[in-house]
Amino acid sequence: MNNQSFTRGTLKKSYLSLASKYPKLGPFILGCLLSLAFAPLGFPPIIFIVMPLIIYSLLSFDGWKKASNYGWWFGFGHFLTSLFWIGNSFLAQSEVPIWAAPIAVFALAYILAYTFSLTFGLTNCFNGPRWAKFMVFASIWSIVEWVRGHIFTGFPWNPLGVIWTSVDTVMQTASIFGVYGLTFFTVLIATSVPYFLVKKNIKKGEFGFLIINFILVGIILGFGFFRLGSAEVIYHPNISFRIVQANIPQKEKWVRENWSKNFYQHIEMSKVSDVNNTVPDFVIWPETAIPYFIGSEPGRQVLLAEMLGNKSAVISGAPRIERLDNSIKLYNSVHVIDKGGRLKGTYDKVHLVPFGEYLPLRGVLGRIGLGKFTDGSLDFSSGVELKSLEVTGIPEFGVLICYEVIFPGQAVGKIRPQWLLNVTNDGWFGNSPGPYQHFEMARMRAVEEGLPLVRSAGTGISGVIDPWGRVLGELRLNTTGVLDSKLPKRIEKLTIYSQFGDLIFFFTILFSLIPPFFPPSKFHFRANS
Repeated sequence: MNNQSFTRGTLKKSYLSLASKYPKLGPFILGCLLSLAFAPLGFPPIIFIVMPLIIYSLLSFDGWKKASNYGWWFGFGHFLTSLFWIGNSFLAQSEVPIWAAPIAVFALAYILAYTFSLTFGLTNCFNGPRWAKFMVFASIWSIVEWVRGHIFTGFPWNPLGVIWTSVDTVMQTASIFGVYGLTFFTVLIATSVPYFLVKKNIKKGEFGFLIINFILVGIILGFGFFRLGSAEVIYHPNISFRIVQANIPQKEKWVRENWSKNFYQHIEMSKVSDVNNTVPDFVIWPETAIPYFIGSEPGRQVLLAEMLGNKSAVISGAPRIERLDNSIKLYNSVHVIDKGGRLKGTYDKVHLVPFGEYLPLRGVLGRIGLGKFTDGSLDFSSGVELKSLEVTGIPEFGVLICYEVIFPGQAVGKIRPQWLLNVTNDGWFGNSPGPYQHFEMARMRAVEEGLPLVRSAGTGISGVIDPWGRVLGELRLNTTGVLDSKLPKRIEKLTIYSQFGDLIFFFTILFSLIPPFFPPSKFHFRANS
């Protein structure tokens, strides 16, 4: 390595020495460290160590190959440590062998690592001023994360911008640029500011670039303080609800002999009055809290009607079956059941989990012995579209079942609802980072859309989130209890992101790439390795 320009910083020298001796270990460690920025630890300052060290290495590489390999090991370390909790979903099923868990985790990390391999490799193909390379790096990083969130049905778990849910002021930027735009600013600032602050003999253009980054920091913080300064939570008058978190372990949830007991547990927890001896207007149960095809269970509909009493409805997740002439379809659904025990509204999950709720390319993969990772041989069918449900006594709401809440720009249907409901069963992931990360991504959707979000999770984390992403109340992971709350109102004025989606993000990337590439006579690409 050429370390002539790196003359300051013990940490920098130590890392470069380590990376020189162990070219795979250095980036792997940095990838692991980046995971500390995400929930449950949620320590964003770690990026101001990780990002500059990445840049120091990239600037020392020539061409694509070394940078691409470096990026792969970085990505492998990051995804291995930030997604290891997925293995819990295998351990929660007695029918699935234990050895399948580490294989699945390593395979997923192995594949996703190529996103960073692409990011780092493409960045090092750019041959321009160092300040310009920072802008190219941030642009490619955020674009590749956007692609990861859309290709092959998408897996937008933990884009880097999500780390700012631990800082409410910074998180507000997502109301304009979305989480991918926040990712771009995060990478740009976290790489350039530390690098140029410790660099000797900063050139005029570099100094100007550093000042621009400081201005960006000021704008982001200023906008956050301004937005939160007038962020007063207003509640719908005379509307309250109860979230029921029965905390039933996943291994017990789908044992047939437990269905009735689990169903009655939800009923009993729904009936109890609060400390003021009052009852909520409606009740919310989590994903598949009702294990039956409730439309075909009139007796259980009567039990729900008796439970509700003066309450207007229960909103609950439940499987739904549709019998056709020669086949049947199974849906992961949310039903609204009124005080008469009648089904008054249904939403079928649109964005299904590959290998969890259905087997992609079943005709091909099924022939070689692959199947779903969850119980049951029948695939779930996808609902037609995102939609809002409107029931007497309950303001119109949009439903997001489990995995659906992690998709930026895909949280609201054609009609903007008054609030969002996210029901989930995070019991699959046990006491791991998974449920915490899932909860933080739900908060980001509230900020982007300017809508309050109510979350009901079987084992936690359940909560009420205001339109600015702040948590008004929650039931922690692996706790049994109920959460009674009033229903917050939405922000009536549409957020910029809710109007234009990721268009603002793409315009930002396009604008940021103009300085590095203009005028054309002053740049060229190289792809030698």
